[in-house]
Amino acid sequence: NPTTSVAVGPGTSSATAGVLAKFTIQALDRFKNQCTGGEDPFVLNLSGAANMPGEVVDLETGRYVASYTAKKSGVYKLDVTCNGEAIEGSPFTVACAPAAAFGPRCEMVGDCAQRARAGGACEFEIVAKDVFGNEVTKGGDSFVVQLDGDDILAALNATVHDRDNGRYLVSYHPIVIGRYKLIARLGPQIVFGCPADLLVRAGPTNPSTCTGEGRYFLEGVAGERCTFTICARDENHNARDEGGDDFVAIMEKVQEGSDELIQSGGVGAGGNPGVIGAHLSLAQREAGSSSTGRNGAAAAVVEASDGKLQGPTRCQVDDLNNGKYAVTYTPHQSGRYRLSITCAASTSTNSDGQAVHILGSPFQSMFVKPGPVHVPNTTVARLGANRAIAGEPTLFLVEARDGKGNKLITSPAGVQSLPKVVMVLPAQTNQQQGGAPGRAKLDLVCEVSDAHNGTYKIKYVASTAGTYDLQVSFDGEATSPPPHHQIVVEPGPTFATTCDVVGEAAVRAVAGKPNKFEVQACDQFGNHLTKGGDLFECLMTGHLKSKGNNATGAGQGKDATSKDEKESYSGASL
Repeated sequence: NPTTSVAVGPGTSSATAGVLAKFTIQALDRFKNQCTGGEDPFVLNLSGAANMPGEVVDLETGRYVASYTAKKSGVYKLDVTCNGEAIEGSPFTVACAPAAAFGPRCEMVGDCAQRARAGGACEFEIVAKDVFGNEVTKGGDSFVVQLDGDDILAALNATVHDRDNGRYLVSYHPIVIGRYKLIARLGPQIVFGCPADLLVRAGPTNPSTCTGEGRYFLEGVAGERCTFTICARDENHNARDEGGDDFVAIMEKVQEGSDELIQSGGVGAGGNPGVIGAHLSLAQREAGSSSTGRNGAAAAVVEASDGKLQGPTRCQVDDLNNGKYAVTYTPHQSGRYRLSITCAASTSTNSDGQAVHILGSPFQSMFVKPGPVHVPNTTVARLGANRAIAGEPTLFLVEARDGKGNKLITSPAGVQSLPKVVMVLPAQTNQQQGGAPGRAKLDLVCEVSDAHNGTYKIKYVASTAGTYDLQVSFDGEATSPPPHHQIVVEPGPTFATTCDVVGEAAVRAVAGKPNKFEVQACDQFGNHLTKGGDLFECLMTGHLKSKGNNATGAGQGKDATSKDEKESYSGASL
C-alpha cells in the first residue's frame, strides 16, 4: 500500500553535491504490516535546484534502497511514488549542500583583482566554489594570494580574511606602479583565472613629489622658445599617466650680483602675472583674444618697452593628458631667475585646494643663457674703444651679443674664426694746396685674442693721430652699424727733434722791428699737438756785422771795422 509505505534515511532530507545520497523504502500493507516480497514499482524524482530521477534497488525483502546524486546545491523536492501514488511523507524537502571548495572553480571578484591605484588599500574577494561551481557557504579554507611585479622589489604581500561564509577578503597595498601577476592558491590548486594580469596605476597627484625635466628645465636660452616638462607624481613618486591637474609656473628675474628679485609693475591686473609666449597685451588677454589653457591663462608676455622682463612672469602650461605638462617660455634677458612651480591639483591629495610647490620649488638657480651670436648686436667696451695716445699700446673689448642684446658668456658657436677688427683713418686733403691729397687712407689691423667668455681682447698701437672708424666683422659679417663707432687717437708727448718752426721770421728778420715765428709741437711720429703746456727755449746765435755799419757799405761811420763780432741773443718771448 503506497500511502502506508515509508522512507527512512538521511537522503530524504539532506545531501551533498556530488555525493551519492541514500535512503530505504519499507513497503507496508494497508494495515502497516511489513511486506516480505519485492517487485513493487517504487519511483523517485528530484525537482527544484535541478530536475533529476533517482534509482531504486529491490532487495526482494520488502525493502528497497533508493539513491540519487545531486550536483547543484540548493533545495529540492523529493517525490517517492508507487503506482503513481505518493508514499507516506512524500514529497520530502531535501537541502543539498555544496561540496568542498575546489580551487579551479573558485573565482576572484572585484575591480582590484584586475586594476589598482598605488598608495591606497585595495581589496577584492575570493568566492569559494566546489567542483560543480556551487558557492561554498562556510569558511575554513586556506587561500594564499601572491602578487609578483616586473621588478622583484615590487612583489606585494596580500592578506586573506575568512568571512566564514565561503567568501574571503583579499587586501593588498601597492606602492610601485606596473604590471603584476596575481596568483591565488587553495593548497596546491590554482584559483580560476590565475595567474591574472593586474595593472597598478599611480595614485592621486602629490605636488611635493612632482618633478620637472627636459633640456630647458632650469636652463633656458634667451630669445628662444623654451619648453620643459612637469611630471605629475603620486605620494610614492610614481609617474601619473592622466591629466587634469592645475600647474602654475612663474619666473622671476634675479638682480645681477644679488639675490633680490626684480619687482615692478609688469604684472597683470590684480597682481596676476603675465604669461611668457605670444606678445599679447593685457587688454587682449582680458578680452579673450588668445587661446587659454584649463586654468584660463592666456599665452601672453609681460615686457617693458625695451623688451626686457618686468617682475614675476607666468609661463604657459599645457596639459598633455598623460601625466605630463608642457611648460613654455621665451626669455629675453639672460641671467639668473627664480622659478616657482605650484599645483592646486584637482586629483591631488591636497584637499584644501591651496597651491603647493613641486619638489625643489622654488628653484633659486634657474639660468637663462644668451642665445646664438647676432653679429649686428656686437658691442665694444672700455676707454680704448674711444680714445688712445699715438705710440702707446691700447686695449679695448669686443663683446659678442645675442639677438636680444645679451652678452655671450662663451665663445660664440658657429663662428669659424676670430673677429676681424680694423681701424680706418680716412684720407685727408691738404687745404693749403687747393685740396690736393695730403694723407692717404690708412687701415690699421688690430691684434685679437679670445677670452673664451664671449669677449675678445683687442690690442692696437696707432702712430698716426686722427679720428678712426672702427670696423668689426665675424666671418665677413660686419657689426651694425659700421662705421659709426669712432676712436680718437691723440698725439703723444712732445718730441723735440720732430717739432717744426713755422714763419718767415724763422729764416729772416728786419732789424729794429718785432719779428715772430711759431714752433709747432709734434710727437715722435710727427703728429701735431693740439694743446700747449710745453716749455720751449729759443736761443739765437750768429755772426753779426760790426756796430755802426750801415746798409750802404763797410767803412762808413766812426766805429767801422772789417772784423765781425759774434753775439748771441736768448730769452726770446714765446
